[in-house]
Amino acid sequence: MAKRLPIMNSSELESLLYQKLYDFFLQHGFEMMAGKKQFRKTYADGFQNVIFSISQYDEEFFIDMNIGIRFSLVEDIAQQFLDNHKEYHQDSNTLIISIGKFTRNKYFRYKIMDLEDLNFTVEEIQLFLHNEGFGFLNKTSNLETLDTILNKFPKKPCKYLYNQNHRCFKGIIVAKLRNNPKFLELVKIYKEQLKISGVSKPMFQKFERLAGFLATYSVN
Repeated sequence: MAKRLPIMNSSELESLLYQKLYDFFLQHGFEMMAGKKQFRKTYADGFQNVIFSISQYDEEFFIDMNIGIRFSLVEDIAQQFLDNHKEYHQDSNTLIISIGKFTRNKYFRYKIMDLEDLNFTVEEIQLFLHNEGFGFLNKTSNLETLDTILNKFPKKPCKYLYNQNHRCFKGIIVAKLRNNPKFLELVKIYKEQLKISGVSKPMFQKFERLAGFLATYSVN
């Protein structure tokens, strides 16, 4: 019979999960930031992070995992025009995706009922990050790849952001920073996307102000 978890709530499971993953992340250059529910690795242009959230239903626990990157220059500009709370600005991700969406199993979460489940989940998390996750984070931590991900198919949803309206803002920022020759075309396309999605007038006006700002922004 599997050994029951020595915990009573999701906070205790979270602590146990972090303890079991700490050495693995440390070996890959990540530090534990328990207060932000993540492990984070900084690099010259921002950070990479692996974020965990835990929910409980009766005696069952579910662990969801998101992986993401922040390109600080993109976020420093974007957050001036988005409606996120200021305390969130320094922690915002440029790209972020759940383990389920990444593996094309949209609603997947790790189910935990006992220590055997938890130990197996820790192994699965490590295996995923080692085989795919860390590679994805490294590959996307640059403007060239961000431009491709956000702007190659501007009329289609981007699975690497939860908020497609924010994608429009970040898409034109990245295009400008990359000197993408289709910058003005992308501005036009994303304006239409925002209209179709029915954003508020103030948000649409912020997008227009951002586009105007970027039109005169000098990329060094």
